[in-house]
Amino acid sequence: MMLALLSQRLLASTTTLAGLVAVDISPAKSKRPTEQGSAPGWSDLDFIASRLLDIDIEKLGESDGRRTADEKLAESIPVAGVRAFLLQNLIFDRDHGKWKWRLNLPVLAEHLKSSKWTDVDFRHIASTL
Repeated sequence: MMLALLSQRLLASTTTLAGLVAVDISPAKSKRPTEQGSAPGWSDLDFIASRLLDIDIEKLGESDGRRTADEKLAESIPVAGVRAFLLQNLIFDRDHGKWKWRLNLPVLAEHLKSSKWTDVDFRHIASTL
């Protein structure tokens, strides 16, 4: 549904995009991903983005950077599967000898704070396969 909503808005827009990220995550409120057995929902994305930004990737070592980042993230998100999923976006750039995020986290975090999705109708009203 989110992809359909984005597609409708893009088709109605005159703006040209350089790229698009479609997030496959529930818009419903959920338990925090700090609780065992919970999965993050839309309401948790700003929480998650800010926790990722709390990791000082400039101080991560090449050989133990991911483990160190995982330990830092575990302070607020103890669910190992959620952390492993999130840390797939942390990559070591061998050309520059440092860790970086695949995502533009500062921009993502800022827009997640300002986005209001309460007025979006996420019901699927068309036929499916």
